[in-house]
Amino acid sequence: MTEPSVASSPPVTGYEAGPSRHRSRTVDTAWLLGAFCLTLIFTVQLFRYGDEWWHIALGRLILSHGIPGAEPFSFLMATQHPWVEQQWLFEVALATLVRLGGDGLASLALGMVGSLALLVAALAVPRRARVPRGWSAAAMVLCGVMAGMALGVRAETVSALGVALTLLIVARWRDGNRWVVWLLPPMYLLWANLHAGFIAGLGVLAFTLVIHRASRSRTAPVPRGLSLAVICVGAAAAAVLLG
Repeated sequence: MTEPSVASSPPVTGYEAGPSRHRSRTVDTAWLLGAFCLTLIFTVQLFRYGDEWWHIALGRLILSHGIPGAEPFSFLMATQHPWVEQQWLFEVALATLVRLGGDGLASLALGMVGSLALLVAALAVPRRARVPRGWSAAAMVLCGVMAGMALGVRAETVSALGVALTLLIVARWRDGNRWVVWLLPPMYLLWANLHAGFIAGLGVLAFTLVIHRASRSRTAPVPRGLSLAVICVGAAAAAVLLG
């Protein structure tokens, strides 16, 4: 007697796996974009901190007369004490937004920056963690509820995006992309003129260099490019702080 053959399922070919993979990526993208739109409910805020108008007035002054060397709106102006306006670019951008579309456009733009920070932070989760995008989307919405208490029309929102971008770049570098670190110098040169929170990003980079050990990790060893990028970032930051 011949034994009945056990039917085996045919292997999945590349042609069949292609549409399935594309469908999975589409669903993941839909989760994240949906969460991004939901977080706008919490991140788009009207002027509520009181110092927005000071930033707008200073931005208009910079656009008209350049960056002042002394604080222009208080008694310090008369004493001519040296004064460095470190986040001058944020004031210029905020004044330009208000001139183009009023406080509504400024609120929408900074709200989108805050939601983008949450989206980038979700993408910065290491790929090897294999976190479902549905859970990432839920975490984005939850973080949006909490972040709405601190974000808004303020420069700190830009720093939230800067930290998220730093985490994403570090994650991609640890995945093996050595060239992505060259995005750090121009990003930090821009960030250092927007808000002093760029120091938090430098702390993330320093912490990464300290804990990374090539012998204990499957990732690539620390490339020279990363060390050079960190040096360039530190030099740019120091130049801005020294005025």
